[in-house]
Formats: sequence, C-alpha cells, structure tokens
Amino acid sequence: MAQSIKNFIRKTYSYLAEKRKFSRRESTEYLHVKNQYDSDDEGIVYPSEAMQRQSDGVPVEDGQENEKKSEKTSVLQAAWNILNLIQGTGTLGVPFAVMQGGYMSLVAIVVISVITNYTGKLIIGCLYEKPFDDQQERGVRLRNSYASIGQTCWKKYGSAVVYAAQVMQLSCACVLYLLLVADFFNDLFQHHSLSYSMWTVIAGGLLLPCVFLNQLKRISWLSMFSVVALVMVFASVIGYGVTKRYTWDFKLGVTTLQGFPVAWGIILFSFVCHPYLPGIEETMDKPEEFNSVMNYSFLGSALIKLVYGFIAVLTFKDQTQQEISENLPAGALQNTANCLLGLNGMFSYALPLFTLITIVHKAQITCVPSCFPDEKHPLTIKERILIYSLRSTFVVFTVIIAVLLPQFSLLMAVIGSVSGVMLTLVFPCLFDVILHLEHISTRRYVINLLIVCVGVLSGGFGLVFSLIAIMKVYIK
Repeated sequence: MAQSIKNFIRKTYSYLAEKRKFSRRESTEYLHVKNQYDSDDEGIVYPSEAMQRQSDGVPVEDGQENEKKSEKTSVLQAAWNILNLIQGTGTLGVPFAVMQGGYMSLVAIVVISVITNYTGKLIIGCLYEKPFDDQQERGVRLRNSYASIGQTCWKKYGSAVVYAAQVMQLSCACVLYLLLVADFFNDLFQHHSLSYSMWTVIAGGLLLPCVFLNQLKRISWLSMFSVVALVMVFASVIGYGVTKRYTWDFKLGVTTLQGFPVAWGIILFSFVCHPYLPGIEETMDKPEEFNSVMNYSFLGSALIKLVYGFIAVLTFKDQTQQEISENLPAGALQNTANCLLGLNGMFSYALPLFTLITIVHKAQITCVPSCFPDEKHPLTIKERILIYSLRSTFVVFTVIIAVLLPQFSLLMAVIGSVSGVMLTLVFPCLFDVILHLEHISTRRYVINLLIVCVGVLSGGFGLVFSLIAIMKVYIK
C-alpha cells in the first residue's frame, strides 16, 4: 500500500522535478538573500557559492580562504551551540510538563528528542541535491536556509510559511523572556503596590534599548551570560531536590487525557532549534560530523530534561508551578533563582529580537527599508527613525501579549503545538519527501508520513487542551 502511494506521488511530482532541474542548476551557481531564483543583488558571494566553486576546481584567493577558515567552528563549538538552543528557557517549563503528563511525559521527552534529532538531520539533507549516502558523502549544496528549502518546495508561498512559523516561535521566546524579567521585579519588590502587569510594562521599558543593537557579536556576549544564569538555576533546583530526597513521592500517575497534550507541547517547544541548524552546519570545519554532533547534543539535552524535570516533580509534587523558582523556599535561594532568571531574560531578549529583524531584512518587504545600515545601503535619518520605530512597536507588542497572557508554561504549550509542530515535525518530513522522492526508501517515506500525522494530531490536541487550561486559569 505504502509502495503504491509512493509510486503515485512520484509520478505526480515527476513533471515538477523536470521543471526544477534547470532552476537547480542555476541555484548551484548563485544563492541570493532575497530569493533563490531572482534577486537584484550582484557580485555577492555567499559561503554556499564559495563551496561550490572549490568543488568545481575554481581557485580561491588565499586571503578569502584564510578568512573563511577563521570563521569556521569546531565540532565541540557546534555541539555547544546546538545544546544551548535546545537547553534554553524552554527547559524551565519541563517540570510543569512532567507534573501535567505524569510518567508518560518522561517517555515523551525521549520520543520527542529522537524524532526532532531525526528531523533536524532531514533539514540539513534538504539543503543538498540528494540525501546523504551510507558513507555520509555530500553532494552539491543548493540551499542555505530553512526558508530557502520552503521556497524550493512551494515556490509561491514556501518561504513566507516558514518565516511565519519562525516569527511565531521567536515572538513567543521574547514574551517568555519578558515574563521572566517581570517576575523578577514582582518578587523583588513584592511589598510595593504595583501589579504584575505594571512590572511587565516596566520590564518592557528596560528591554527597549535592545532595538538599537545591530551587531550579532554584542548579542552573543549577552547570550553567554544568559546561559550561565540558566545553568545555575537548573543546578539550584536539582541540588535542592536532592536534599529533599527523603520526601520524594513517586506516585506521579501514568498520565491524563487533558494533561499529556499540554506536556507534549511544552516539551516540543523546548526542542525547537531547526531554523538555526543550516547556519551551524555551514560554518562547521567538519560538516560531515554534523550527524554525530546532533546525536550527542540531543542525547545530552534529553538526559538533562529527564533528570531536571523528574527531580523537580518528585520534590514539589502536584504543587509544581509554571515557573519553577516559585516552588523554592522563600529566602536567599528563591531570591537568587529569581535574580538569575531575571538576568537570563534581560540577556536573552536581544537574540530572538535580532533574529526577527534579520527575517524581516531578508524578506525585503516593499514598505520597509533595509533593517541594517551598511556601506552599500546607507540609511537616511527618516529610514532610521522608521526602522527603530518598527522595532519599538514589536517590543510594545510583546508587552501587550505578556500582560494579556502571563502564563509562562501554558504559553509554551500553545506555541509548541503550532509553530513547534510545524518547524520540527511537519515541514522537515514534507520537504524531504518533496525534494528527495526519487531517492528515499519506502521505509523512510513511511516514517516521514507517520511523523507528519503524529505532528498534526498532537498539535491539534495540544492546542485545544492548552487553550482549555488557560481558560481554567482565568476562570479561577
């Protein structure tokens, strides 16, 4: 049955494949930011093009070659980058997910880590002309980003659909960081009469200067501090839980119909890193080691989530809060954890904001000028005012969302059930089938379709039950 369905789809796409041949041949010669097939930029050489020139035997100047080598990352650096992406703020919601889903949520952590690891590799495979063989030999790299893969598969709206999912995911990340900062101030000045909503507005005002950051190097330093703060919070929760090990209660329950879909969405949100993987793989000095890097990174992240979530729920039981710092005993430990989470939010907010600005810049929207000033496209004073005003408007938008929906983990569940499902489960498998239908095995074809079905069903159930949980919070 599966073989017959596959043969039918192969015939359906055969005509489109023939039409794509010429476009693919052109794309190996030039990759552009605006569009894979038509762009106004001339004379721009991207890493993918340079790689292709080297494979064709075209000499590269020594200066350019040395510069490219200095920009390459080692295997350990790549593993660190991926681990940071999937071990970020989303992991803070894992204890609440385990409390909601019971022991089945621990199984979900393992299952989701395996599936997202697999689909992450599919995304990298879709950047190339054909899937990797058993020796992991790589052919011609035709694409350079997640959005360009979508553009190749669905020429009219492909990149827009992928960008929309990325914008939703990144916007949610900004809101979560804003909530962490607001919670920090709310706990620090709990004896004052200001409401939580007012602290959220104040936090938005403090984060407003992030709109003036135009260089990733400066943001990288902020992100490094945020990772350190987050690791210290994990260590604090695990350490406190171990000291209370004699009070642990292993009666978590298997799962509940309403709790498990919420837990699935939160856990899935914590494993989203796929939009960043093409850039990480492209800058590796040994890209053939990418699959091994993915395996070790996802294994490490799954183990940390299992230990952190399980110990937290054994310690705090059914009183586990959406922000785990609220469960720590009042005093120095809780204040320190809240301070670290507040610093994490302050230092992390700039990165998703910068990534959103980059997406808008690459989309080249007609009514929006270039988002980054450079020598080739200097911005006028009017354009600068417009750009920074638009960035400030987005910060105000995140403040409004945070005020209206201050539910930390439940917000993760909603976004994880929509954009998380699209970016990690549905899109990678569909793109792999569309681009590599002639090359993949029937077994891989069936696995891809099963993952798509699981993604659609879990996303639908997760969204419904997450919204129900949010409504229950407001009703109370």
